[in-house]
Amino acid sequence: MSQDSKPARVSMRDLAKKLGVSHVTVSLALRDNPRISAPMRKQIREMAESMGYRPDPMLSALAHYRRGKSEMSVTSALAWINAWPEASELRGYKEFESYWVGASAAAEKHGY
Repeated sequence: MSQDSKPARVSMRDLAKKLGVSHVTVSLALRDNPRISAPMRKQIREMAESMGYRPDPMLSALAHYRRGKSEMSVTSALAWINAWPEASELRGYKEFESYWVGASAAAEKHGY
């Protein structure tokens, strides 16, 4: 190797191959995702450190840029709270029935 050439970057795939896991597992573990067990996250972080893994700043910038260009998915919950003693009575009022119909249509439109 000449003085001008740099050693190849250690990738997540390199870590995955060494540990016998998928690169997705490595990625999730390095982001401390709870879907990966704590012992596995620790093992992956230790292996990353020992192999000299460092995130590629250009790839990180590209991923950030691409996430910003796509629509964000909505992760939420929807509730209709009715504190009337007889819940069905509320819908007997025209105004509240209109709210219910509109909210039901919006919920259906958004996949609820």
